[in-house]
Amino acid sequence: MTSWTFTIRSSSVISPMQSCGAPQGCFQYIESKLSLYTWAIGWYGFAVLMFVFFHLLIAMLYYVKL
Repeated sequence: MTSWTFTIRSSSVISPMQSCGAPQGCFQYIESKLSLYTWAIGWYGFAVLMFVFFHLLIAMLYYVKL
């Protein structure tokens, strides 16, 4: 019978930060898309906020005058 032993060198272990080959991680590849999506979601949320604000303001003025 032969006994097999395997050793893992510390240089052969790949950390998650080195998986895409960049020393600082993969953020540089997705930064532009994340920034674009963040602005789009932010403006959409602001538009909904203004829509609701003005409708609530009109509704409050309407019910106060009743």
